[in-house]
Amino acid sequence: MKSSGIILVILIYISVGALLSLYFSWYAFAIAFGVLAYLMNLQTKPFLIGFLSGAILWLIGSIWISQTHPSSLPQKMSSVLPLGGNVWLIYLVTLLIGGLVGGFWTLAGSKLRRK
Repeated sequence: MKSSGIILVILIYISVGALLSLYFSWYAFAIAFGVLAYLMNLQTKPFLIGFLSGAILWLIGSIWISQTHPSSLPQKMSSVLPLGGNVWLIYLVTLLIGGLVGGFWTLAGSKLRRK
């Protein structure tokens, strides 16, 4: 798959994940990633595609929520966790969690199709 095809698939994943996140729980995007990988017969770099899609989705979502609804919660969470009070490290942790969840579900969906 060419890089333009991978970018298109990532944009599809982010769009579907964002729509599902509006109406369902946080893990709905992961289930959708698995189903999409199965239906699209995704065989080229499924973990990378899922990781990047989930990471971008969660990073944009967390920054958007923090900017539209100002709160001291990110600052408090960064002081509770061993992050030295750095709020941007909370975003990095969020990015990693979203990426890992999306990557593993996409990998699982793609493995279901293979024999």
